[in-house]
Amino acid sequence: MTGKEFNTAVGGLKTVAKPGGKEGETIDLVRNMKKFKEIKQHLRVLARSSPEDKYTLVTGIQDSQGVVAVTGDGTNDAPALTKADVGFAMGIAGTDVA
Repeated sequence: MTGKEFNTAVGGLKTVAKPGGKEGETIDLVRNMKKFKEIKQHLRVLARSSPEDKYTLVTGIQDSQGVVAVTGDGTNDAPALTKADVGFAMGIAGTDVA
C-alpha cells in the first residue's frame, strides 16, 4: 500500500487532550482506528511513505498494543524514529538528526 492510500484511508491523525494529563497536554490518535485495524492485518510494506505517514503508522500500531520499528534517513523522519519502539537511522546518506 502506498503512504498516500494509507493516510487517506485512515484519515490521518487527530490531536486530543491527554486523558488524566496536565492542562494543555495532548496526544495524537489515528482518526479512523477501525479502518486502521483492518489495514494493519494485511499491511506488510508501506511504500512511498511520507514522514507523516510513518508517524501515523507508528501511532496506530502502538495504540493497538503493537511494537514497531521504523527506518528513516532525514530530519523529517525524526518524529517517527523517536516515537517508535525501535528506530533505525540510515547513517551513510542520512542526516545527523535522524
